[in-house]
Amino acid sequence: MGDRKATLILLMIMVSLLVSIPKINVTKAEANQIIVPDDYPTITAAIGNASEGDNIFVKSGTYYESLFINKSLSLIGENRDTTKIDGGQLEPVIVIRHNNVNVTGFTLQNSESVTYPSVYPEAHAGIHLLHVNYCKITGNNIINNGYGIWLYNSSDNIISDNKIENNESGIRITESNHNTIIGNNVVNNTLSGHPALGKVGVVIDRSFNITLKSNIIRENGGNFGVYGSDNLQHYLNQIDDTNTVDGKPIVYWINRTNEVVLINAGYIALVNCTGITVQNQNISGNSRGITLAFTNNSRIIQNTITNNHLGINLVHSSENSIENNTVTENSNDGISLNYHSNNNRVVRNIILNNQYAIGLHSHNDNNIIAGNDIIQNNTPFRTSGSHNNSVYHNNFKNSRVRTSSGDSTTIWDNGYPSGGNYWTDYVGVDFYKGAYQNETGSDGIGDTAHDVYVDIDNYPLIAPITVFDASLWEWTQYYVDVISNSSVSDFSFFPEGALIRFNVEGENGTAGFCRVTIPKDLLYTEGNWIALINGAPITPTVNEDENNTYLYFTYGHSTKTIEIIGTTAIPEFPPWTILPLLLMATLAAIIYKRRLVKKPN
Repeated sequence: MGDRKATLILLMIMVSLLVSIPKINVTKAEANQIIVPDDYPTITAAIGNASEGDNIFVKSGTYYESLFINKSLSLIGENRDTTKIDGGQLEPVIVIRHNNVNVTGFTLQNSESVTYPSVYPEAHAGIHLLHVNYCKITGNNIINNGYGIWLYNSSDNIISDNKIENNESGIRITESNHNTIIGNNVVNNTLSGHPALGKVGVVIDRSFNITLKSNIIRENGGNFGVYGSDNLQHYLNQIDDTNTVDGKPIVYWINRTNEVVLINAGYIALVNCTGITVQNQNISGNSRGITLAFTNNSRIIQNTITNNHLGINLVHSSENSIENNTVTENSNDGISLNYHSNNNRVVRNIILNNQYAIGLHSHNDNNIIAGNDIIQNNTPFRTSGSHNNSVYHNNFKNSRVRTSSGDSTTIWDNGYPSGGNYWTDYVGVDFYKGAYQNETGSDGIGDTAHDVYVDIDNYPLIAPITVFDASLWEWTQYYVDVISNSSVSDFSFFPEGALIRFNVEGENGTAGFCRVTIPKDLLYTEGNWIALINGAPITPTVNEDENNTYLYFTYGHSTKTIEIIGTTAIPEFPPWTILPLLLMATLAAIIYKRRLVKKPN
């Protein structure tokens, strides 16, 4: 009993001692503040003498320095418009090589130009984040530099509320993930005349989980683009339509299905999507105009894509249709297929005045490129590491095709009698059909093959081909092709009369010809075809294959009306007309049956 009392007394004494010990307040030491020029005459000296976590406050003035920040600190300017750090066009303005650095309230100007050769690329930057995390670049003016802001292998940083203007390149994010880019004005960053126009505006290069919100991107040489290799992760970024390109919203869709892009967009990317339609858009001035990444079974139709670095860019995207677009003045490929983009159809586009009209790069197989007008491009076609792509019924005008690599296989015709492509530099004639054909006489196909760099077009067309929309039936669009040395216009198809009509025109006194390709599902005849020129009957030369009939005939030039009449055509009523009729007929049958049931005996 005595031992227990002694123990209790001892515990009470220990508790009273603990209670009586005064509290010791442990607080985090406040960051030391260094003032430039009061404490040190230069910002460089202040950084050299600062400790981790210090604030360096810089008064208004112009400081001709190049800063290398290798410790955690905050660099704060008195006023973003009057506190200037100038690289003298020979050095970088700021290079950050440490985590947790904040820079705010400055004008950062005059780094070395991108075009000037340098042993280290960070010299080109207004502010360069190199292998660092958790930095904040906020509330600055960044002007007249090579790269405005360049993140390289740097993650979890915030770039916000900056004016990035008149640099050769705006914001470049390279192999840097989980960064937030918000509320910046990126304006008039243009590297004029430089081949790497994709380096201006805002570029996300092989990076993921980049968040872009409320950025204004306008009047740059290449406003916006997302680059990546054959890796879906490179395209998984959080980019919404609060970002604008030349006043129009960015459309950046991920994991969406069976939708139509209805918004009038400034840039479009479809990532891991299926069944998307992009139609009637006007996209210009980007590093990439329209990008499909890991996207399948989608349609890019009737758009105007101009003055981008790459016009339409497919990455690991298959079973898509690129049709009836106008693709012009792009500084690299007008249409580019990359990294296992297979079984796509590039058809009936106008591809004009691009550096390269069409590029097939890195294992793009079994694509069809047909019915396109490919005009005055520096190089109409280039391939590398791609196989079994079919290229036919295209008009290659005023330039030769070359293949950039011998490791590709391309099929340059669709066999006979369908034919190959029209080439302005083809010097062959169309007089007889030759050993690989069955009859003598002209047929709109050259008698000798055409050399296409390392390949052969076995059946070159003797004149340009024009593709006409004939009819839409049961959700299938039918086309009629006309190969002619005449101007062809006013095409019409009349299913009720099983009739095709169009006009041809040429210089008076010269000879004209047409080779008309008619799908058998569109128009067919059980006997002989009736062909009329200004109402007078003629006898065409007729060939056919499994799907089409080919009619060839000649005439003397002036303006003529051509009529071709068969016996069987697709039904007169289009599908959206038949469906209501079927529903009405079904309803009538149900009503009639109910009346019979209700009729008394």
